[in-house]
Amino acid sequence: MAADKLPALAGLARALQLARADDEYLAGLWRGSLLDDLLWTHRQVGFGRRAVPGRPQEYRAPSWSWAAVDGNVRWPYVTFDVNATGDRYKYFATVLHAKTVPKTDNPLGEVKGGQIVLRGPLKQAAHNRKTLVHMKIAATTEDERPVDLGLPILDCEDQLAAELELNDTIPNVWLLRIKGPVFLVLTPAEGEPGVQSFRRLGVLDAPRWAKRGWVSFEDTEWLGRCEEQVVTII
Repeated sequence: MAADKLPALAGLARALQLARADDEYLAGLWRGSLLDDLLWTHRQVGFGRRAVPGRPQEYRAPSWSWAAVDGNVRWPYVTFDVNATGDRYKYFATVLHAKTVPKTDNPLGEVKGGQIVLRGPLKQAAHNRKTLVHMKIAATTEDERPVDLGLPILDCEDQLAAELELNDTIPNVWLLRIKGPVFLVLTPAEGEPGVQSFRRLGVLDAPRWAKRGWVSFEDTEWLGRCEEQVVTII
């Protein structure tokens, strides 16, 4: 059953919690490594069982958690070397608040809600396709020059595209810089009254396209200098 995803891992989470006594478990992620944990990608693995990607019909986890989707996920942007230096390893966001709401009396099991509050460089972006299939994200630089930032890695891409096509809607896309050249792709969502909330659409790694000559590394740097804002993701 789809609802069993987090309960199935509760025993493992409990064992890890013994080694992370001062840490907090958040629907499959950990507060102490949250900025890295948030940068999961919804992509097939190159070995083992390849699960069918999708999203459950009923709520299972906040959009920022990998538990919100079905299928394989990866963490290609985790820094394993604690001594690593350079712009690619620099964090641009900070965690202000994070919580989940357990569905039962087991804090490591199912959840019925959750949110994270981050502070970081936030920029509204544009894109060239309504359906998001092969969508390229673009934004405007400080000198009003448009920059093509390339293709994001979207969560449940085919399912999301079908929903947007069915509802004839055009998503409002925002970029939140998390680490190095990697951004969370967000769209506004209904949250608590008076709070500007977003949900996750995926991840954008801008230099992935710079290497192919589609955008220069310099063009991505101005995004890191955007005004920092407080962002709530549900």
